[in-house]
Amino acid sequence: VPGNGSTYFLAVSGSGSTLQVYNNTISNNVVSSLGSTHGLYTTFSDVTSKDVYNNTVSNIFEANGSFSGMYNTGGALSRIYKNKVQNISASGTSSNMNGFYQASGTTKAYYYNNFISELSCPNSIASLGYDYTMINGFYVEGSTSVKAFYNNTVYLNATTSTATFGTSAFCAMSLTGVDLRNNIFVNTSTPSGVGTTAAIRSRNANVASYTNFNSNYNDLYAGSPGPSNNLFVIGSGTYTNIQTLPALRALTNSDLQSVTELPPFVNTVTTPNNLHLKTNVAT
Repeated sequence: VPGNGSTYFLAVSGSGSTLQVYNNTISNNVVSSLGSTHGLYTTFSDVTSKDVYNNTVSNIFEANGSFSGMYNTGGALSRIYKNKVQNISASGTSSNMNGFYQASGTTKAYYYNNFISELSCPNSIASLGYDYTMINGFYVEGSTSVKAFYNNTVYLNATTSTATFGTSAFCAMSLTGVDLRNNIFVNTSTPSGVGTTAAIRSRNANVASYTNFNSNYNDLYAGSPGPSNNLFVIGSGTYTNIQTLPALRALTNSDLQSVTELPPFVNTVTTPNNLHLKTNVAT
């Protein structure tokens, strides 16, 4: 797709009572575009429910504009589960990546048992418009009333060659209505400049406004705690960085049973990563 044209590998639109999108593989493609790229793009407006499951988006190269592995909007009830987004790369300087993108316009959205890994855009120069965050495992816009994420695994280990670069395993415009439980959000990416490596990021700094926010029983890991490695980052333009679980609990009264550790994944060295956990290593 030359120039700034958009790429949709599989787009599902329309309206109706129910929808099922399953067992699709989108793999081994070179985009070579500065426009937006979407692996599985679902805008179907369901009256009852929409199920998106057992799909894989992998081995997509030169996605040099904005990228979403799976994009969802519209309808009453979305259930998105048992999907994989892995090994996506770009060489452009303005690339930004989201494994899963939940847009506005969906009443309730449930994401569970999904895997995200190997997202890479080392030449991207982060800007304030993205709050200096160029890679997100999950990205969630603000208007969906229920945004539930259960038993998902995100592993980010991106590197950068630029002066400003940040990443988040989970990023939301606001944590209102967000429910995070039993997830593994691991981010060991390399930050630079004012960018940060974060497990969870909220672009709304007003913690008191987070109605119906729940988070617990997660594994949140962002490397060794420090100014650029944070479990929780809030704000847009001006940021509050939370490095430890006790500080996170004090701020949000959440994650009382959560832990922070680098779990024993089966394989994070070769492609494709295997984000299941080793059964012979204690956690």
